[in-house]
Amino acid sequence: MIVNSIILGRAKGSAGNVTVSTQKGRTILKQKASIVSNPRSPAQLLQRAMISRAVYVWQLYGNMLKSGITSLVEYGSQYNTFVGINSNHFKALTFTKETFRNADLVNANATVGRLGNLNAVPGTISADSISFDIDTAKFQSIAKAGDVVKVLLGHPQEQTMDFVSKTLSANDIANFNGLQLFQLDTNYTGTDPVCAVWLESANGNDSTTSKFSQ
Repeated sequence: MIVNSIILGRAKGSAGNVTVSTQKGRTILKQKASIVSNPRSPAQLLQRAMISRAVYVWQLYGNMLKSGITSLVEYGSQYNTFVGINSNHFKALTFTKETFRNADLVNANATVGRLGNLNAVPGTISADSISFDIDTAKFQSIAKAGDVVKVLLGHPQEQTMDFVSKTLSANDIANFNGLQLFQLDTNYTGTDPVCAVWLESANGNDSTTSKFSQ
């Protein structure tokens, strides 16, 4: 229950079977369950698996993705938004923490923002760099000096990813020819890397929406 009360204000704590807390400026009353059960119907188990997989991916990559999640679910965080929009993606998958590979991410949402989709696909891959073919018209219509292009990429069969970024100058934007080059520490030649590419505004308030692709 959400309460708008001058008397309660920012109260928190418990009284009997009721807990009071404040979240994002709202006072919330929660009643403790008197009977605790652990339902294990097929549908409930599937729902738990879907959420747990999304949570696990967030644990791996959330620190790198969260700045690109600027359109949040109501009263939610970057974490809530990521888990909420990706739970259904993992519905058809069966990986566990032990069997997860980056290929399981393909078509999952990486970031979500108000600047729309920025199409980007891998171009040339060398021993120490990778280029991306990016939608020039879209890029030049939204990018501003000081904005940052970020990339998360990894080998399909691994559980870790590399994170690289580049801050844009006015000259970078004006002379953009569709290709953006990033210097890497990892050699991705001979692979089909899993990657997500997105743009973040310099003030951190906006970003593009992106999905993991291969």
